[in-house]
Amino acid sequence: LAAAGHDPEAVPGLTFIEEELDESRLPGLYRGADCFVAAHADFHRAAGAVARAINAKDYASAEQQLDLGTPFAAASSAVAVAVRRLKVETQAAA
Repeated sequence: LAAAGHDPEAVPGLTFIEEELDESRLPGLYRGADCFVAAHADFHRAAGAVARAINAKDYASAEQQLDLGTPFAAASSAVAVAVRRLKVETQAAA
């Protein structure tokens, strides 16, 4: 990440839901998960474009696709926001 000009400290960590959620928290889980699934799919589409460039040995294009302001950067940020929203939604009814 640092080599690509990104701050590794800005990348969010994984969030695990380790406790059993009671029924009052399930609607929040579904709302958050729906948002996450769409963002995650967009991320994989953008990551796939980067992977295709790498597989084609077009490393300059792959590196450019990782820059800020690209679909990959936007999708990465959207996943991070979706993970935080998922966490908030599941904790809202706690």
